[in-house]
Amino acid sequence: MKALALTLLSASIIALTACGGGDDNAENLTTEQVLSLARNTNSANQNYPDSATNELLMKTPEAVTYYLGDGVLRWSTETQIPLYFVSIDGANPPQTLIDGVAQLESRLGDIFTDFKILTWDVQQYRDTNASDENMGNGTFDKAFFMAQNNLSEGGMILSIDSGYYDKQYSNNAQNMCANSSIAPFSGALQILWDKTGYTYSKENLIWTNMGNNHGCKWNTQTVMHELAHGMGMYQHFEPQFGSWSDGAFDVLATLYHNAPGTKWADLQVSTL
Repeated sequence: MKALALTLLSASIIALTACGGGDDNAENLTTEQVLSLARNTNSANQNYPDSATNELLMKTPEAVTYYLGDGVLRWSTETQIPLYFVSIDGANPPQTLIDGVAQLESRLGDIFTDFKILTWDVQQYRDTNASDENMGNGTFDKAFFMAQNNLSEGGMILSIDSGYYDKQYSNNAQNMCANSSIAPFSGALQILWDKTGYTYSKENLIWTNMGNNHGCKWNTQTVMHELAHGMGMYQHFEPQFGSWSDGAFDVLATLYHNAPGTKWADLQVSTL
């Protein structure tokens, strides 16, 4: 069955896709709060109306019934989620990235593969005519990129200095230091899903972009935050998921300790 698509986050709500670094000092959440936030952050239909999404749904009306179904949408963990790191020289990922993934797995289990190292010049996709920002030039092609890097399926790909930064949203590069998106230097996150299972399609290649070529600071918690966006936490909630906190981790763990498609009324909360 062909995967269906839904644009979850776009430049029109860029605060959700370009995030600043820093730690959250947030109090713990109650069980009721975790349940409510898990539903809200995982329910991308909060972004309606959106012209591109509405057009898609009109073309594929069966997506309306599926998407508005009251259940968890996320990666399947029956097999490990492919994990990639890309750099121009084929370097290993920096320790901050390794630590962010390890901290997620410390609670979610061994859900990711080991990093597959890709050698590719991501900076070729940057708009050099807007050097005071960090945006794409429109040349990235996912199919070509995957073919050239011998990727038979998508997954989550981490990259340095490919974060979307557009001054129409902030003049402070730190406020848009990292994001989760469909491409390097992009401000949009689009999820392809398998209608039959409330799970992400293996066609997804979700970019976790750390840094924006303007010296912004990010840390392990920023990595966890951006990975969480690509794993199903589409909406921010303050203060727990402005960056990262135990409360944010409770929400992500709840999504991943319940099967895809679990109805919200049946959700079992996972807390530390």
